[in-house]
Amino acid sequence: MYRTPFRDDQQLVREPPTLVSVDRGNGSLVGVTQRGARGPLIGFACPAATARPSDRAYDETQRRADEISITFPVQRHGEIVQETYLLNPAPEDLACSDLASVGDVEFATPIYVAQHLAVIGMLVGPEVQHVELIFGCPFSCWGDEALKSELREALRGLHRFTLNGVSRSIYLTPYLLPQPIMAAANLIVPGGVPNPALADTLVGIIDIGTGTDDYALVRGFRTESGRAGGDSGTRGLAWACEELWKRLKHDERFPLLRREPFPGAHAMLPVLDTSRFRYGGELVHVATHVDGVLRDLAERTIRDRFSDHVWGKRWREIAVIGGASGGTARLWPYLTAGVRDEWRPKLQLIEPAIQALHPDPLGRGTAVYAVAAGGYYAILARKAMQRVAVPSRGGVVQTKGEA
Repeated sequence: MYRTPFRDDQQLVREPPTLVSVDRGNGSLVGVTQRGARGPLIGFACPAATARPSDRAYDETQRRADEISITFPVQRHGEIVQETYLLNPAPEDLACSDLASVGDVEFATPIYVAQHLAVIGMLVGPEVQHVELIFGCPFSCWGDEALKSELREALRGLHRFTLNGVSRSIYLTPYLLPQPIMAAANLIVPGGVPNPALADTLVGIIDIGTGTDDYALVRGFRTESGRAGGDSGTRGLAWACEELWKRLKHDERFPLLRREPFPGAHAMLPVLDTSRFRYGGELVHVATHVDGVLRDLAERTIRDRFSDHVWGKRWREIAVIGGASGGTARLWPYLTAGVRDEWRPKLQLIEPAIQALHPDPLGRGTAVYAVAAGGYYAILARKAMQRVAVPSRGGVVQTKGEA
């Protein structure tokens, strides 16, 4: 487990904190913050693909303009060494790296901390030195108290690092929430304000990730039931990427692919989003294959969740079913078209209002920010309720690190 080697700097701890929410997934790294109490949510997103400088397949001077480099201290064999990670590297570099294999993501490791710090550093400037960090835990891990403690301790404390050549110092106070609660907060407390229409009602959450397919029923800020981590074997878009590769290998237009190994989900995700595949130096349209794969994944999701013995027996109780994440957004047209008529009015893709720092190259819209934005709203709502609960003290009760 990673632990920062620096002692707490009480001067930084006393700095007014800036609230930042981060959603670290297999496919994307997403973060949001707010500049001013009445300002819009500012968002940053990039692929979760990560490599090392030693993974470079070409001269460093040819690196991508939007690549992110972060260097920070790590304890190895009793010594403190500086390690560098590259986020959003060129595909050639990623192909040489073993750091970010979809479905094999480890928590509380140096790369886990580096990815969070990079997103935070891209959202806030060097003048911000105390951050209250909201971050998520997959539903399948929420019952593991030891793991949750490791996650908080890996991020808590003073971190000194270099981001794209700029030295940074940030003290992190981490608040851990289950990801279904973060997603549902967009509907329950949009903008941090309670929605009376959904007070004490049952809300369904669908979160199709790159390596997981997560579902939950949420009432207020509690999960009543759920399933996460790819238990059905679909593994979200990772399954779709593998299935698409198999179909491309059988396409007569691509004879050279037949002996090629699967290039990895990170290499295939852009094909799912653009319906174009680079072959022989040219981009070839493969919309028919992409459409078939996504339709099959949607049908499996519908059978798994909307059948009479799962959500179907409670459909009258469920007020709304929110779709969260960029993966869900890609699948949403197929889901809404495939469900029974009585379900369709309940389906709502969660697309928070976000002012993105950079345009989304994949065109998935703001649904990719749903979990991060919801976490931000959840803590805003909690802080507001605590101010109301203790007006005589003139301050906010310290928020605990989990829901």
